[in-house]
Amino acid sequence: MSFQMEKDLDFLLLGKTGVGKSATGNSIVGRKAFRSSSSTTSVTFKSQKEIAPLESGHRLLVVDAPGLHDTGGTKGQGEKMFDNAIREAMLMNPEGYHVFLLTLRFGGRFTHEDLDTLEYMKKKFGQDFVGQYCIVIMTGGDNFKKIKEEGEESGSFKEWCQTQEGDFQKLVEEVHARILLFDNFGSAEEKASQRQQLLDMVNEKMLTGRRYTNEKFEKICRYQKTLFVEDPTLLPVQKAQDEMSLILKEMEDIQSEPSIDSKISAFAKVGGRIQALLKNIDEEEFKSPELTKWRAFVADNQKRVGEEVAALNLKKEIEEKIKQNEELQIMKALLDEQDKMVKELKKEKQRLNEEYQQARDENNNKQALSLWERIKSWWFS
Repeated sequence: MSFQMEKDLDFLLLGKTGVGKSATGNSIVGRKAFRSSSSTTSVTFKSQKEIAPLESGHRLLVVDAPGLHDTGGTKGQGEKMFDNAIREAMLMNPEGYHVFLLTLRFGGRFTHEDLDTLEYMKKKFGQDFVGQYCIVIMTGGDNFKKIKEEGEESGSFKEWCQTQEGDFQKLVEEVHARILLFDNFGSAEEKASQRQQLLDMVNEKMLTGRRYTNEKFEKICRYQKTLFVEDPTLLPVQKAQDEMSLILKEMEDIQSEPSIDSKISAFAKVGGRIQALLKNIDEEEFKSPELTKWRAFVADNQKRVGEEVAALNLKKEIEEKIKQNEELQIMKALLDEQDKMVKELKKEKQRLNEEYQQARDENNNKQALSLWERIKSWWFS
């Protein structure tokens, strides 16, 4: 049974570099929103923040924290990396998080370092924290499928977890068996099912119905509110970024529409939403160079919507002409033209997504830096 969340949700992704943490974030938000750590070298803070709509009409916020590099067993260094990740997580979302997602890889080497992360959490947030706020996501679901097909494993993933011993069994006990398997290379339908399993687990098994926060979170939150008052140009940019994020998810979902007509209708709806966003930006009192940049990006996507509709109309025309048995050469020319349009649209989609990611990270980074300048004097005290 699937549940609909009755509130906004904020998730924090934690895990070592290379385990598929960012890909897991993409599966959760339903589109390619997060870049791998190797692609985010141009900003000071490496955390990435994204939002996605929930079926209930509420929103899901996901922060992908910096990777916890393999430290070769050096506990002090591992704790320092964890502290850095949490600091960035606080700056990205001072209101706190409902769920902390610890990402591991199925088939990978499970070490004391992975358990150490839970110990760091308890040391920083309290002994009950892991049991109340943590879920483990194991990536590599494709590998689990493979060993099942090859006969090396016959049971379910849950049964596999129950047969494990040692450090992994300690992990299972720490999180009260809240462990999910993700295949980040699966189909859109498989990813949607995984996302729903995660939301169901949050709804059914989390011991608190509230987000985790503490004195530092609350103090940074107050600084953030002051920052928005001192610089009124920040909030319009954030609103434009959030709305554009939701629009991009809506555009991604159109690909699963069953017919050409339903796709055209859905793009028309998105076009109206983009037009409303452009109107809001144009009427904004507190303009800035950053807002101008976002307006240009929104306008580019408005153009893309028009091109998508043109390509769909051409495809519809082709199908109608094929039904009418017109000359083959005419069909071939139209098909070639439509194929060319589709290829160009794919390139444009990729370019616009990369442009969005860059602008999003620069904006989030600017806010985080401003907050850091205000709090660093007491952070280490």
